[in-house]
Amino acid sequence: MVHFIRHGQAVHQLKAKEAKEKGVECRCHLGEEHEKECPYNDPSLIDSSLTERGREQVIGSAMSCSAEVILTSPTRRALETALWAFTPKTECTKQPSLELIPQIVALEELRARIGVHMHSKRSSVTQLAKDFPNVDFTKVKCDDDEMWRNETESRTSLDFRAARFLQVLFERPEKSI
Repeated sequence: MVHFIRHGQAVHQLKAKEAKEKGVECRCHLGEEHEKECPYNDPSLIDSSLTERGREQVIGSAMSCSAEVILTSPTRRALETALWAFTPKTECTKQPSLELIPQIVALEELRARIGVHMHSKRSSVTQLAKDFPNVDFTKVKCDDDEMWRNETESRTSLDFRAARFLQVLFERPEKSI
């Protein structure tokens, strides 16, 4: 059985929403001349975290799940979601409850489509391992994000990653993922 959880609201989504309310939207698809005004091209959005609302959206959402392992993207918002989803919701929850969380394995294959926007670039594995010491990053081959480019990932590349993930998934011994 495979359970899927979408990450909660991340900082880049909030910033884009705020920009849209001011009349500024992503128009990168219309040409390079629009990239400077795009709210997603702010370097502070590299590997954006969950917002407080994002944590509230996911906290405890996987508590009834019988997962034996968590396979996740190595992006910060996905890693935070993996931790918070297995944390019981209480009034004073300030940190994820690590004792209730199954093993977490980060896989590049699970990243969203990689594109020109800063939020699709991940932090180094060295930094992520410091921030998320309970996550297994051994399947992430490169410390730096060598997948990120200043162009949108091709559909062929995305399909290839999805096929690699399915292969990894079928090779896993767990019955609930």
